Amino acid sequence: MIYDGRSKFGKPLSDFVAERGAAPSRLDRDAAPAEACVNALGQDVRWVALCPDCAGAEYVWWDDPRFYCVACQNASIGGRWRPVLLPDDRQAIEAALMARPDPSTRHCLPGETVDDLLAENAAYGVTP
Repeated sequence: MIYDGRSKFGKPLSDFVAERGAAPSRLDRDAAPAEACVNALGQDVRWVALCPDCAGAEYVWWDDPRFYCVACQNASIGGRWRPVLLPDDRQAIEAALMARPDPSTRHCLPGETVDDLLAENAAYGVTP
């Protein structure tokens, strides 16, 4: 399974944030978006968004695509939330990645297409 924040933590983003103390509530719609991608850390394969300002990454909530970087606290936009740029083809991306037998190879970088992932699969002998 490829987790997003809700499936990993079993709660909406608003509850997750509330349990961790004060956080910004306003979304800066004009801010550069954080781009969503798939990251594998051992057996844990997850949707994360990458901070455009630092090396931070946080879980993506597909049903609430807002981003707050714990590392830099979105300082460049006054500590407000920024939007998350989600790919249109989530199911196809996940299917291509789940075909890979080794979970540690289930990565999808921002801008990679389903065709890119399928070509990688073919190059490594992974069949759908």
